[in-house]
Amino acid sequence: MMPRAKMASTRLLLLQFMLILGITSGQNDFQPDAFDVDPTRYGNADYEFQSGHKLYNMDDSFLPGSVGERARRIPPIVEPIEYFIRIQPYFPNEVVPVTRENNMTFDGICTFVFKVMNATDKVTLHSFYLTYSNIKLLNDNGKELISNAHWSFNETLNHIVSIIQTGNNLRVGNKYMLQFKYNGKIHNYTETGLYYTAYLDKPNGTAHFMLATHMEPARARWVFPCLDEPAYKAYFHITLIYPKGLVALANTMERPAVPWPEEGCTITQFSSTMTSAVFSWEVIQFPPSLKMSTYLVAFAIGPYVNAHTVNEDGTLVSSC
Repeated sequence: MMPRAKMASTRLLLLQFMLILGITSGQNDFQPDAFDVDPTRYGNADYEFQSGHKLYNMDDSFLPGSVGERARRIPPIVEPIEYFIRIQPYFPNEVVPVTRENNMTFDGICTFVFKVMNATDKVTLHSFYLTYSNIKLLNDNGKELISNAHWSFNETLNHIVSIIQTGNNLRVGNKYMLQFKYNGKIHNYTETGLYYTAYLDKPNGTAHFMLATHMEPARARWVFPCLDEPAYKAYFHITLIYPKGLVALANTMERPAVPWPEEGCTITQFSSTMTSAVFSWEVIQFPPSLKMSTYLVAFAIGPYVNAHTVNEDGTLVSSC
């Protein structure tokens, strides 16, 4: 039998994103914002590239000693077990049309599997820049307990509080699932979370957009609701739905893409007799990650050329 450590190593993807900016013909000042992306749409703070003293004053900073850092921490009422995260982004591409309304946004579904450690009638997670349309509570067998849970949001603390049922606590030791349906923003490359960048083809000046993530130090909450602190570790199941012909990567082992049904075409209508030519989207459901903190989650979508190899320890090493 393969040692546990080696089995774990086979599921680790060392993902190197070589995102090249400003590849133009004699034009070195290319800015992705010029391509119908409003730079003021998501604020004008250069989060990732600000000096240290400014980072300490950010609304969601988790740097030690930063303003409000301790208040934003969440006590260990529940223990995270798994996250099932599905992301479908909308950004300029050559296959799927985007509207001004949904440009640089994404649809998300996150199922948070957790164990109750202390009696509670609410579950608090970190969340920022996410808009929710529905939250469901299910038991560990998938039976729906609450179809539309009430919730509140504290922007100062970056907390979304799912109120389960007043006076009816979740049972200590039991496992439950919270399923969140929401919408989020794709940020400028000078920010973090899920962000975009782009480059120009030299011959014709065509812009090619690509997406990647940067979850450090506490930016996973910009992409999915979670316990966004390093001490809270879990397994992550990432599913990416993206325009056909692009490449999707994540920091787990790879799987081939399959066609994704168009809006209005149900799963039952999809069969092996239908060719992928009728679909504009593809989907990859990646294998589960190692048990890790939220800031280590990573994925990318774009016109990449992907090269990979498996080393002698069984670790997949990929670059693009």
